[in-house]
Amino acid sequence: MTTTTKPDTFTWTVITALFIGMGTTFLLFSLIYARDFADILSTPEVLWNAVCGRQMPANELLMPLLRGLGTAAIGLGLAVQWLKNRVLSYKLMTS
Repeated sequence: MTTTTKPDTFTWTVITALFIGMGTTFLLFSLIYARDFADILSTPEVLWNAVCGRQMPANELLMPLLRGLGTAAIGLGLAVQWLKNRVLSYKLMTS
């Protein structure tokens, strides 16, 4: 008995849309509430300090964290979309 697995494209499309939508929302809200351009440019430094465990005020960490999570969510959504397309094209080539 042979079973074949068919990727559910609708489910993966919804997952991709949710990741990209969530990431875009995070990025837009964090950029809207940014006080100035220097605040946006300090995002990598603040995130690195958080990863290293250095003490910072909580209000200083929120917006850079939203920017980082937004960027990661958009990247994850794009990776899921690329992977879905790659799996589907492989399935079509082998069948």
